[in-house]
Amino acid sequence: MRVMISCGEPSGDLYAGALAAELHARVPSIEIVGLGGPRLQAAGATLSGHFTGLTVTGLTEVVAVLPRSWRMYRRLVRDARSRRPDVFVAIDFSGFNFRLMAALRRLGIPGARKCGRGDRTASRR
Repeated sequence: MRVMISCGEPSGDLYAGALAAELHARVPSIEIVGLGGPRLQAAGATLSGHFTGLTVTGLTEVVAVLPRSWRMYRRLVRDARSRRPDVFVAIDFSGFNFRLMAALRRLGIPGARKCGRGDRTASRR
């Protein structure tokens, strides 16, 4: 089984790392890839990219990181196309992850998202 996880900030990395660790405990052969930070990586995921420098607030900061965000988005879509994950899990980082989830849905990859406290919504295939 293959899972792609995307989180773009330290709080999301906390959830992503816990999820990856639990998935590995239940399914030792699972392959987890995606965008994350040190906790996701420590839990056994292969990072396609690290979120450092992607998380910003304010209009001028957002404009400054757009090229890097766009490159990361394209890299994750390319990885999903080649690795064909069974499911995509988006954690927080909604502006980026909602677009990524839509692109992966067009590839036939189902997804689920976790945004904020307790909000978990599955997307349809």
